[in-house]
Amino acid sequence: MDKIELLLKELDNRVPKSVGLKLDEYYDLCDRLEVAEEELKENPSTENQEKYDEANEFVTSLNSKIVSQLTDLVKAKKENVVEKPVEKPVETTAPVDKPKEEKKGVSIFGIALGVVLLVGTAGAYNYFSKNK
Repeated sequence: MDKIELLLKELDNRVPKSVGLKLDEYYDLCDRLEVAEEELKENPSTENQEKYDEANEFVTSLNSKIVSQLTDLVKAKKENVVEKPVEKPVETTAPVDKPKEEKKGVSIFGIALGVVLLVGTAGAYNYFSKNK
């Protein structure tokens, strides 16, 4: 577990989602292993010993898988840092086109349409209310 924490520290606790899910599963299994160990201490039977051994074996194999994935990620991170030399930004003399700003306001057409709908609705209300 200490090795996992050291590797995570080198990666700044940033890992892919799949590795994060495996880490969550690993921590959950470590908690279950502690519970199995307590049950074994309280009741040292062969059944509890088998449960503990099985859980311990699974946690150890998962630990080794996670450590290997994290070491691969650390190597990849170090290679990316080494391979990327600092590049100077290229200055160009070509003019940069500014994007056109779109008008975001109320247009005259929108106002006219609103007035027509309002007058039409009021006229329809008056027409149908008088013919009752």
